[in-house]
Amino acid sequence: MLNSESILKLKTNGFIKVQKFLSDSELEKIQKICQYRCKSKGNKEGFFSHNFKSFLVKILKLNFKKFNDDLRIFKITKEKKLSYIGQNFFGKTVEINNIDGYISPKGNTVILPWHTDRAYTDKHGDKNIKNFLHPDDCNLKIFIYLTNVGPGNGCMSYIPKSHEIGYHIRKGIFTKKLQYSPYWSLKQFREFLKIKKNFDYITTSSDDKNLIDSFMKISENLKDAGESEFDYEANPGDAIIFSEGGIHRGSTPTKNDRLVLRYFYKPQKQSYTVFE
Repeated sequence: MLNSESILKLKTNGFIKVQKFLSDSELEKIQKICQYRCKSKGNKEGFFSHNFKSFLVKILKLNFKKFNDDLRIFKITKEKKLSYIGQNFFGKTVEINNIDGYISPKGNTVILPWHTDRAYTDKHGDKNIKNFLHPDDCNLKIFIYLTNVGPGNGCMSYIPKSHEIGYHIRKGIFTKKLQYSPYWSLKQFREFLKIKKNFDYITTSSDDKNLIDSFMKISENLKDAGESEFDYEANPGDAIIFSEGGIHRGSTPTKNDRLVLRYFYKPQKQSYTVFE
């Protein structure tokens, strides 16, 4: 369980790295399950049960091995008090939204370029969005690394405090204070912030009046490929905990396949902020 200092760092920067999140014995068990079950991202074999219904399906299909594997994976939520982390980050009651794992093969292309989630589109953009999510509808993700990662080698890189900008963008669009335009990629995100109305709204909404200026400065020369100042080393069993609403990327796994296990938490709908 994270202490109060670590929670504050997570809330301030939008992410935190936790060394030895899993003990050696926990890691060994989790690695065996994920090495057997996890394939490419999105493969159904890599999704683990996270609620009563999904566990019941395994029982009804007599998939007892998968049931036991899923139960071991799910126990991490209790043993590491993941709900506590989510509740303290959001300041709201939370629910688990997903558990999955996947392998990103060693190669020469980025896993994902610099981007923000909950942005409705990909890098190609689309201005014909009809339904906008409540800004609280955003996940806190716990990535547990099951293989080594490092600078320019599969680590999930993150721009500090960009999650706060992301929240104000979603809030402004949801409350119709801002007009939607694509902001998924780093380039789109920066272009969105250059619009004076958007800049003024976010600056007024934030306690940090230098938030956008600082972000624009540190993100100006970032490239999708190669090493970044926001990269880090992590060993199997280490974890990165982050808000998906910030700008992040999955760097290129240049040295080895990358295997990760992910837990997603978000606020329960009844606890969403009510806007006037």
